[in-house]
Amino acid sequence: MLAAYESYQPASNSNRNPSLTKVKHANKRKGGKRVAILVLLICSLWAIWQAQHQTRVAPARQMLLDDLGSLWDMSDADMIGGSGGATWTIRWNLTARDGTMASLERALFTDAAGNPSGRTADQNGRSVMGVLPNYGGKVTLSLIASTVEKEQIMLLYESEQASESGGVQLTKHELIRAADAVSSEVEVFTDEYENSMNVKGFTGNSDALDRISRLAAAKQVDSYVDGGTVSDTFFTAKLKNEVIVDNGHRANLQIAVHRSTEEQKLELVVGVPVITGDYSIGNE
Repeated sequence: MLAAYESYQPASNSNRNPSLTKVKHANKRKGGKRVAILVLLICSLWAIWQAQHQTRVAPARQMLLDDLGSLWDMSDADMIGGSGGATWTIRWNLTARDGTMASLERALFTDAAGNPSGRTADQNGRSVMGVLPNYGGKVTLSLIASTVEKEQIMLLYESEQASESGGVQLTKHELIRAADAVSSEVEVFTDEYENSMNVKGFTGNSDALDRISRLAAAKQVDSYVDGGTVSDTFFTAKLKNEVIVDNGHRANLQIAVHRSTEEQKLELVVGVPVITGDYSIGNE
């Protein structure tokens, strides 16, 4: 007689090997930990790689770029045409090894295609002037002093005036980009240099000097009056570069208002850390 058919019943959990189940769970936990450790290791290696390969910005360059941005914002409301309609001058003073002047000349006066741009030289080649081909603006490179081993060089960048370029105004981004590019070329030879900057334009505000100093939360440390020129020197925590002025105080902002006899307008000049050059726009 055939035995009655019995349907298949899977073994219950209680009938499984408990030791084998524990081993499987343990292996899963170990596998998860290995994946987590591997992910952390990859992230750490990536962070180290980025830190080692990111573009290094020298302290002097960072101070320059920060102060340029701050000066642009401080002057914008009081310049006729805004900061973009004014004339900007940036100065680099550096000491580097012999031959730096010639190397900087080749680096600066070469366009994106590698072709040399037009430039003029005077004083037996100790001063070279030309337009910065990749960023606009005029550059003057001057050899101040030299020895067998060292050269003292002054590099001057002057932005194009809006009135001379069909009314096209300079933008804050373009100014900072040009300053960054020139600084990076300088840093091929040295990352220790001094900077100063001026912005010059006309103002319609007779109280522009006071307005800018209040905006900068600046403390006055010196004052100068001579005929049609009023110039005050300040210190503010909003700017990075600074100098010690004649009276022994720290200073990093100078503002001058000059009555132009030719234009019969008020000329506004703002410098960081102090104004360098003539206060008059017409005599730059």
